[in-house]
Amino acid sequence: MTPQELRSRIQADYRNWLDQQGHDSRSCQQEMMDAIVEGMEGLLDKDDDQPRLMMLEAGTGIGKTLGYLLTMLPIARSLNKTLIVTTATITLQNQLIREELPKLAKAQDDNFTYALAKGQGRYCCIRKLDRVVAGERLPQELFLPQEKAQTTPDKTGPYEEMLNELKKGDWSGDFDLWKKGRLERSVLDRVSVQREDCTSDRCQHYSYCPYFKAKRKLKSADIVVANHDLLLIALMLEKEVQILPEEAIYVIDEAHSLPQKTLHQLTGVFSAHSVAGYLGSLVSTLDGLNKLMGAPDELSNGLKTMM
Repeated sequence: MTPQELRSRIQADYRNWLDQQGHDSRSCQQEMMDAIVEGMEGLLDKDDDQPRLMMLEAGTGIGKTLGYLLTMLPIARSLNKTLIVTTATITLQNQLIREELPKLAKAQDDNFTYALAKGQGRYCCIRKLDRVVAGERLPQELFLPQEKAQTTPDKTGPYEEMLNELKKGDWSGDFDLWKKGRLERSVLDRVSVQREDCTSDRCQHYSYCPYFKAKRKLKSADIVVANHDLLLIALMLEKEVQILPEEAIYVIDEAHSLPQKTLHQLTGVFSAHSVAGYLGSLVSTLDGLNKLMGAPDELSNGLKTMM
């Protein structure tokens, strides 16, 4: 696609959008779109390998979201890249997924696909759910005292119903799409996918794991919507465990929130109370190992003395 073809395509898509919505064109919105095209059309030049970075500020009511979607989507698609839009708030995410993108898709001559990217903790781990329903201890519960660990099948909580809904195909494993009552935080913590204990493609449930099914969907989407937190996590992860498409063009909406989000992600806070809790967990784990292995308990006793 040449720069001229790009401009013609954007103008046609913009006219279709205005006609469908019954809106008049806005001069400020057009100026914004012209600025984006002028700043980014160099990406289409195969001999131009310079990185492109652009910052835009516009007031409320300009139509920023439509402006960057109409201009950046054809550029990304012509380069076989994913357009990743990150936001600071759930409100804007929902607006994009539920309103802006469906409307834009209807106004386009050719269809495009889009998906919402979420962290692992928003999905159910089938391996953990199986074990909970069967009354087996989870890895994080292995060395809990007997009275605190579950050793009988759990039929009181939502676990069995969750497993049945997954098997019937009536639920995707996305906690946000569970429609049978609110899931407590304690439930999510027990059976959510976590990077620390996920065995990835070595798991027997890998092919139909809710998280990895959603992740595979992201690879085929033209537009991926995510939040700033997920973007920052993705930047910190190794390439082999990347959670967002690698070949991508980024639009960082609500960018004024990014510095604070970055500080939050990269800052660790430890209180004396939390450290004491970690040590208590370590003592419990060592006691369990000592009993399993028949080893002396000097180390755990020493930690108890320190506490």
